[in-house]
Amino acid sequence: MVTTQTLDELIRRSAQELAEYGIDQPLREVRLLMEAANGIEIKEQLVAPDKTLNQAQVNSFQKYLRARKNRTPYAYLTNVKEFYGREFYIKNCLIPRPETELIVDFIKENIQERFEGKCNILDLCTGSGCLGLTVLLELEKQMAIELTMTDISDQALDTCKVNVKKHCSHNSKIMILKSDLFPNRDFENPQFFDLIVANPPYIKSGDITGLAPEVAGYEPHLALDGGVEGLDFYFRIAEEIRPFLQKKQSTVLLMEHGAGQRKAIIKIFEETDLVIKERIELNDWQGHDRVLGFVLIR
Repeated sequence: MVTTQTLDELIRRSAQELAEYGIDQPLREVRLLMEAANGIEIKEQLVAPDKTLNQAQVNSFQKYLRARKNRTPYAYLTNVKEFYGREFYIKNCLIPRPETELIVDFIKENIQERFEGKCNILDLCTGSGCLGLTVLLELEKQMAIELTMTDISDQALDTCKVNVKKHCSHNSKIMILKSDLFPNRDFENPQFFDLIVANPPYIKSGDITGLAPEVAGYEPHLALDGGVEGLDFYFRIAEEIRPFLQKKQSTVLLMEHGAGQRKAIIKIFEETDLVIKERIELNDWQGHDRVLGFVLIR
């Protein structure tokens, strides 16, 4: 015997189940899962709550629901996450966060006038590529952009390549490199960058297991683990950046970091022999320190 259920019946019961599993905003989550599983948009769910679902639709939805009960992130279920108004393919990489959009906002509002019609950009620890690609897409109508993106993870780079194909034209000058932070130096054809952006791993190693199950259990620890104090990559950036700075003009460096890490990172850079022309500090919408930048001179 084939059983049928209405949308409202299934959604309400499933939301209660997610709530019992400790998932925030369970009703919203269930509606998103229904849309992902069966293509029934949230608007339709709201205006047609008595719509009847067949068993195949119920089974499809239940598959998503079980995964979400196991705390699989929604972005990994759908392989999609929005960043700065665009949908990015997400698999085997860090899930983009809205806080990272602060870097894009700052670049759009403050950086364009620094460059004379062209900008060579380096995106470190690129992951999905969402940060570097968004900067390119937002600026390419105003100036000529060359973008280099690096990551140590082959899987993340595969994801990045999908997003390049999805969002960029064949005319875009993009280089994707497997590298442990900075590109390998080419002494015959050295690269110098006008703008360097980075969202490096900055979680303390000992704090990862205490993160939300969706993060600790599913997101790549390679993209999270910043060492004992969460600062390993900032030490490395400060130590390794010099050969990639522009020779005749300044280079802008913008880095996301964890709340409470800013003072330590400032100290790291101030104790190098880098010439710091300007310091940039951005807080997120909750008032937490989130982005630190420097205008650097060779």
